[in-house]
Amino acid sequence: MARPRLSAAFGALVRQHRAKRNLSQERLAEIADVHRNYVGMLERGECVATLDVAERVAQGLGIKLEDLIGETRRRLEAGTVVIPRRRRRR
Repeated sequence: MARPRLSAAFGALVRQHRAKRNLSQERLAEIADVHRNYVGMLERGECVATLDVAERVAQGLGIKLEDLIGETRRRLEAGTVVIPRRRRRR
């Protein structure tokens, strides 16, 4: 089954904003009240955030959810967001 491109692009953009703000995955997880492993999975496009979690993550990044989603769609359509490849299982 193919990954939803929007979800993967959203996660990649979360990673970019988190790095720009010098936040660790663990710190963002604390702010957003999610498990630290969840942030990594979200950033790699391995899971899809609910609206509630996406809102908390956006707030943790200091961004409105609608702005983060809009930026994700614009970058995805322009081809300027780098979506990480899934790791192959050994």
